[in-house]
Amino acid sequence: MIDNSASMGAIDISPSRLHWAKLGSPQGIDAATDNDYGMVIVFNSSAEILQSYTNNRGQLRSAVEKIEQTQRSTRIEEALSLADSLANPNRSADDASVRPGPTVEPGKERTYVAAEGSRTPRSTFFPTAVSPICPISPWAT
Repeated sequence: MIDNSASMGAIDISPSRLHWAKLGSPQGIDAATDNDYGMVIVFNSSAEILQSYTNNRGQLRSAVEKIEQTQRSTRIEEALSLADSLANPNRSADDASVRPGPTVEPGKERTYVAAEGSRTPRSTFFPTAVSPICPISPWAT
């Protein structure tokens, strides 16, 4: 997840917050293995999937490179909800396709657990770049 809202154009770090968020993402992408899957979600006042789940690191890097600055406000809730819906197979449209079939080798079974707990209030959680393979950026928006 990368924030491309207006606040990411701030120059408190040069050249901009968005530049550094985008610069750090390929490092996380490149650290992934061929068995790791990732996706790119960009958000501002709304969220959009730029690259759906893939293990093609080139496609993930290309999606990050295409992210442009906007003048929109920041609303992370939609992005978190979108990522949550796609990252939890028990609530995803892909549910049946990602579960192991009946011929799984003993000891290689998977357990699916529903995510529980409360959402973090917006006032205390402002990441600018969030990804399973990219660390959270330290700059608050």
